[in-house]
Formats: sequence, structure tokens, C-alpha cells
Amino acid sequence: MYMRHNFRHRFRRKNNTLNKTTSFKDKTSSFPDHISPQVESIQKKYQEAEEQIAHLKNIIFHQERLCLVGRFAAGIAHEVRNPLTIIKGFMQLLHKDLERIDKKDYAEMVISEVNRANHIIENFLTAAKFNESSKKKVYLKQFFAEIDALIQSEALLRNIKISINLEQVDSNCATQMDSQEIKQVFLNLLKNSVEAIEDSPNKNEGYICIKVIQKNEYIKISINDNGKGMDDAVLLNLYTPFFTTKEEGTGLGMALCREIIHNHNGKIEVESEVGVGTRFDIYLNRSE
Repeated sequence: MYMRHNFRHRFRRKNNTLNKTTSFKDKTSSFPDHISPQVESIQKKYQEAEEQIAHLKNIIFHQERLCLVGRFAAGIAHEVRNPLTIIKGFMQLLHKDLERIDKKDYAEMVISEVNRANHIIENFLTAAKFNESSKKKVYLKQFFAEIDALIQSEALLRNIKISINLEQVDSNCATQMDSQEIKQVFLNLLKNSVEAIEDSPNKNEGYICIKVIQKNEYIKISINDNGKGMDDAVLLNLYTPFFTTKEEGTGLGMALCREIIHNHNGKIEVESEVGVGTRFDIYLNRSE
């Protein structure tokens, strides 16, 4: 049976007079009508707080895993640096000989990549704590010209077509970045794309398309491939440190990529479909 209960309330005004009010409550309701909206508001705030706590727990989890990166890296850094130092030394000795045959660019590129490898080791040692002072204004066309020079030889060896579309980018389009860190991001994503293509039916018709679009306040960089794609389980754990689907993988590449992009106040998004391919979208703020 439907029943309604009356509740009488007395409130004293500032002038010391009494104000009587009556509210109604259904038998099926837990609170008087005039209180229910307040309860709903509290419940909503409680739910939002729970979601925020869950989000913070997830951030803490990833930070703790990244701290392990620093501890593991400290153990191997010395051994890795020794051969890199030797390689760099011999390339510097060969530089003059290569200059005579107009091949000094090869030596300079090897030395540059050795320096980049040392820079990557520094990132491991600092457990993804990056240095703000290393960021400077970088012009996108110049930056991607360097990326293109680094990846085309690999593309030829693997018979993969790699294109960089800068048609929608002005010559003065720039962003504040640590070019070594952002270069690490793109080379890691391109390496993943190459491996995904080689492990797919499109191995002989593989392509990777990089497209850069400038907007008023930000830059969007898309990397699209026709590799094997990723399923939901892989996408869910894509940025989890030490998660990998590769036999010789460390599971650190994508975690560090995301940390680098976030450290640049940017954003990285991914869409993938098994048997079709993968697209990464990276957003960075424009610099005046």
C-alpha cells in the first residue's frame, strides 16, 4: 500500500520567530523529499572521489614500476657504456679517413647515435625523471628531416615504405622539446611498426605513414602502419612497465615513451585492430 508520512520541522528565524515547514516522505523513500537532493549530491561526490582515488592508485602503480627501471638500469649501465665509448672512439679516429672519401656523414651519424644511446641510459638511471632545462625550441621540419635520415636505410633493408607528410606544417612551426627524448619516442614507435609489419601478412607490402598537422595551439603527429595490429588485452597493458609480447623485449619502450610525452605536457593515443594495423597520435604544444 502506498503511504506518505508527514514531517514537521521548526526553524527559528534571526528575529526569533518560528517558521513551521512540512515535508513529505514516501514509504519507499529513505529520506525526506527536501533532503534527497543533498544525499544524491553527496553520493555523486563520493563516486567521483572513488574514481579519482582509483586513478591516483594507477598513477602510483606505474611510478613504482618505473622506479624499478632505475634500479635495474644502474646494474647494467656501466657494462653498456664501455662498448659505446669504444665505438665512439674508433669512429672519431675513422672520421678523417672517411672525410677523404666524402663519407664523413656516416661517421657523424654513428657518433650521434652513440650519444643518443648514452642519453637513453641516462633516462634509465634517472628512472624517467627528465631534465626541464634540456628542452629548447625545435622546428618540426628540421626535426623530421633528421628522423627521415635515420629510418630510410632500415626501410630499404626491410622493404617497407616509410613516408613523412609535412605538407600541413609551416617552416616556422616549432615546439619546446628535448629533441633526444622525442627522437627516442619516434624511433621506438617506428621500430614497433616495422616489427609488427614483418609479423603480418603485409610483410611484402608494408607501409608506415607519418603525418604532421599544425593547429593554432598544438601539433598532431600521427604514425600509421599496416602491421598485425593489437588486441584489447595488449592495448590494456601497452604502457605497463615490463609488459611485453616479444621474446627479447624488455617491456620498457612504451612506458618510457608515454613518460617522455607527458613530461612535455603532451598526450599520446593509440588505435589498433588485429589484422589491419595501428595508429599512434601524439599531441604537443606549439611554441611561438
